[in-house]
Amino acid sequence: MRSDVPALPGSCRWLLAWVAATVGLAGGGCAEPQPEMYSLAAPTIHVPAAPVPVSGPVVPRSDAPSSFAALVERVRPAVVNIHTTQEVDAVEFAAALLGSNGAGRDNQSLGSGFLIDDDGLILTSGHVIEKATEIRVILHNGTRVAADVVGLDRATDLALLRITPPEGIRPLALAGGDAIRVGDWVIAVGNPFGLASTVTAGIVSAIGRQDLELGRELTLADLLQTDASINPGNSGGPLVNMDGDVVGINTAINREGQGIGFAIPAHVARTILQPLRDEGRVRRAWLGIRMRPIDEEVAVQHGLEEGNGVRVTHVTEDGPAYRAGIRRDDLLLRFNEADIRNTTDLRWTVGMAGIGNTVPIELLRAGSTLTVEVTLGRMPEPD
Repeated sequence: MRSDVPALPGSCRWLLAWVAATVGLAGGGCAEPQPEMYSLAAPTIHVPAAPVPVSGPVVPRSDAPSSFAALVERVRPAVVNIHTTQEVDAVEFAAALLGSNGAGRDNQSLGSGFLIDDDGLILTSGHVIEKATEIRVILHNGTRVAADVVGLDRATDLALLRITPPEGIRPLALAGGDAIRVGDWVIAVGNPFGLASTVTAGIVSAIGRQDLELGRELTLADLLQTDASINPGNSGGPLVNMDGDVVGINTAINREGQGIGFAIPAHVARTILQPLRDEGRVRRAWLGIRMRPIDEEVAVQHGLEEGNGVRVTHVTEDGPAYRAGIRRDDLLLRFNEADIRNTTDLRWTVGMAGIGNTVPIELLRAGSTLTVEVTLGRMPEPD
């Protein structure tokens, strides 16, 4: 596990790619040291005034918000506080990632979520409710209701809950993949440390963050990065654009820095909502290989753009790739007529390509370019 990027717990334990191998976690929970308090005030220093250039008045940019109040009033009612009672090992795992947020040894944990339709469906982070023996949701008006798990997808760390549909609350819509740009304003709404309906604001700092290992089987990719403040208890809460649409589901932070948070893009959630709603799980397609990035030396040797494509390190005997003729050391360049960016990209793309579908894969072998047709299998169930 990458200790510098822990998942935000519901009390404790978050793109977006399918996982090739389980990531182990060692060690237990530890309490965060209390920060040293210090004054931000600085001594007054008198500096001679610089000449003021003659210019016209500064006109604020029309897209810079003067206040987020109207947006918050529209969004906050749909955001819920999630209280769970979890099995001991789930709580200990979460505590090891970020430390307890006050829930303690009674196995209580906290998280966030938000209503996505009028039927009482709530989207949240998988680690918020995984192994929970009891789930209760607190609405914006303080009403407490029981919640049932509709579906859980560990590969994306997303889950669906259902409650009795509340009256008078407008659900939040998930934005499309092209609805966010680096530099866009966003707000995060959630329940950090149990502080209900907390709102913070910032911008989208980056998109497409890759291979952030978050423990066990979570290796998320294509994440949004934001400097809007998120903390333990924010997991599962929405990251919202200025149109009031959800662009991400808050899931992780970097504890070594400040203002470095991560969210699962809304377009990823959109791709798995239907199977989660219908079957309670996401069944993914399978290629049957192990792979690694193409190193610089091999890329230069074959005139490939560095960072694109993958190198096959193992082919499962009688698996889909094996039957299509893919072999060890083949360089896979394109999948279903789209460039392969990296290993994480290929895992996700294959997983969502459809079990039983036949797709072309372009590869490089011994200096020759080949195209093979692969009929995708079903991802084996984890042990």
